Amino acid sequence: MRIVTLEEHISFPEMANKIPKEALGGFGQSERMLQLIPKLADITGDRLKSMDANGITMQVLSVDSAGANLLNDMKGPAFAREYNDLIAGHIAGFEDRFTAFAHLPTTAPLAAADELERAVKEHHFRGAMIRGMTENLFLDHKKFAPIFERAEKLGVPIYLHPGLPPKEVADIYYSGLPNHSGMAEAIACYGWG
Repeated sequence: MRIVTLEEHISFPEMANKIPKEALGGFGQSERMLQLIPKLADITGDRLKSMDANGITMQVLSVDSAGANLLNDMKGPAFAREYNDLIAGHIAGFEDRFTAFAHLPTTAPLAAADELERAVKEHHFRGAMIRGMTENLFLDHKKFAPIFERAEKLGVPIYLHPGLPPKEVADIYYSGLPNHSGMAEAIACYGWG
């Protein structure tokens, strides 16, 4: 039986370090997240061994929350292009085990649509993963239509993933929780639930 897993996050430090700390809102700064950085950057080492040990045929890789969606419409497109090229380079020679969802600069929807097409045609990525909000706008805002129109034209899916909550929401609902658990509650637990 062929087993393909989705939402297999990756994060390359050389890219994540280009995101301004204030844009992250504390994401990725916990002790636990800092321990995960080497695991998120690994593709063909322990990740591949774990896949083999657990009978996983293929993983569809996708960038974690520290990405182009946190950059403005001028910086996001180049960042996304570089990230997609890095992903393609990391999985080269392992295409029977790995593919990816394109990383898109949703702050620049037309550029995001073009990057989706490039990643699908040049790197054979299988679609894209984007967050449910960009710059405090939900994806049903008409400005994001080019992304979905291009995906439809290409016949690829858009995987919708929760993103970081707006700072104002995080401050109201999740600040002041014991043991600095606020951001964890905001994203991986109740906030996304």
